[in-house]
Amino acid sequence: MAMYSFEGRSPRVDPTAFVAPTAVLIGARSMIAAHSLVVGGTPIPDEVLVTGSPAKVKGTIAGTGAEVWVNLNPKAYQDLAQRYRMGFHEILEI
Repeated sequence: MAMYSFEGRSPRVDPTAFVAPTAVLIGARSMIAAHSLVVGGTPIPDEVLVTGSPAKVKGTIAGTGAEVWVNLNPKAYQDLAQRYRMGFHEILEI
């Protein structure tokens, strides 16, 4: 799959990840609400809240609780990923 840089910004994708050719790129620090349906071709800029079906940009996260959530949660998700790596094991007998 080809990846492109735009205005000096490039996506960071793990080399083992699969990204569908029809994937939608989501702006940095943007927040997609639960149960939202983001359809192909939907532009999602940086630092916005997106919600709905089909998903639409509702506004900037600056100065909102969503901004606080985006600022505080990366560490929590890093910790959760580490817990998953250490604590996830196949059950051999049921």
